[in-house]
Amino acid sequence: MMLILAALLLGPGDLPVGAPADPTFADESVFLSLRGGAWICKDFKFEAVRTDSVQVESHDEALPSGALEFGVFLPEGLYVAAMAEASIGSHTNVGIAGLSIGYRERRAPDASELLPDEGSAYLGGFYGRYEVDAEGFGDFDDAFGFRGGLSASWKLSRTLVASIAAEYRFVEFEYEGDVLSGDTHAGGSGVWVGAALDVRF
Repeated sequence: MMLILAALLLGPGDLPVGAPADPTFADESVFLSLRGGAWICKDFKFEAVRTDSVQVESHDEALPSGALEFGVFLPEGLYVAAMAEASIGSHTNVGIAGLSIGYRERRAPDASELLPDEGSAYLGGFYGRYEVDAEGFGDFDDAFGFRGGLSASWKLSRTLVASIAAEYRFVEFEYEGDVLSGDTHAGGSGVWVGAALDVRF
């Protein structure tokens, strides 16, 4: 902390020998993040026979996804963020929007440069919609879900940060039709893995 304060009070030419010119993610208030990855959940696969004797099937288990996230940095390493994401498979579409709270820890100045510049842990909730793009398939109820994850980040420039992340997610979407046999809901426990590019200012 004293090193950071000294860096802020002294000019770049007055920094102690060996001190980095930009040792931390300085002067950050908010961030905008573009995320891409895959939501993997074996229970996205849905197979059922309805009471009208119609059989419905969807076999997507891994859904490519893209998301936009906006966050605000708080004191003591905390931050809050809002996220909207679309995950689209061959027939299955899942859209979610939610809020999360996280904690970030920056790499110590004397730590190995092989380590990420920053590590974060976060958790939150979301509201989601599950749809299967097939005529006569039927609908699912919207549902609330939970997500929690870890990320590692590397600073590319003063405002750009690249990250990799992994999340645990849980959500269940109830099928609205009357089922004679088979599944009654889609979803359950799953993981999201991917990368992000942040603009911080």
